[in-house]
Amino acid sequence: MKAKNTLRGAITKLELEIKHLETRSKDSFRIPIAPTTWALASEYFRQFNCYVASPGAFGPTASEFLHGMMDPDVLVGSLIGVEAALESWRFFTLCFEDVRMELKDMKMPTPDTLVASTTTSVCVTNKTIRHVFPHLIGDWGKLSPLATRLVGETLVMKGSVLFRWDSSTDKVVKLHSQTDMLTSMLNLLHSLEDVSRVFDKARIALH
Repeated sequence: MKAKNTLRGAITKLELEIKHLETRSKDSFRIPIAPTTWALASEYFRQFNCYVASPGAFGPTASEFLHGMMDPDVLVGSLIGVEAALESWRFFTLCFEDVRMELKDMKMPTPDTLVASTTTSVCVTNKTIRHVFPHLIGDWGKLSPLATRLVGETLVMKGSVLFRWDSSTDKVVKLHSQTDMLTSMLNLLHSLEDVSRVFDKARIALH
């Protein structure tokens, strides 16, 4: 009886060791992939913030980074190509001041997809009205009362950025960004009617 119990104990111990080794084997396969993906995504936001702070100084570095990270035919929203991603960065510098995108969280719903939660803050200036909301400018270039309320205000917007990788090339093949400007604008103006007027002929989407 004692020998039988000893044998059972040895078998149980062996089974546990096998499961432990299997777990370690799986982990050793996963670990090199995820941190690299997370690191690249984190670097994307660092590069973005450097670029919007000083496009002239960081433009070449940002371009080199995006070309190294992305497939030449990457899908950026509804556009194709790495330059489309860089153009979206240029848009921020053209239209807003004090741009900052803060990375809040990252998740991988699938092995080849990473979704980053973000908070983006921008300051509305006269150039914002000119480039994004030109319909709020009246005769002789005078700002409408609604535009005057916006200038100098900071919009804080929640959003997300989706990255999809091609595992065979380790390149990003899809990049999709969305930012909830509608909620931020509503918090600022406290009127759905005014928000509707702001976005009625705007050169930017609501999200």
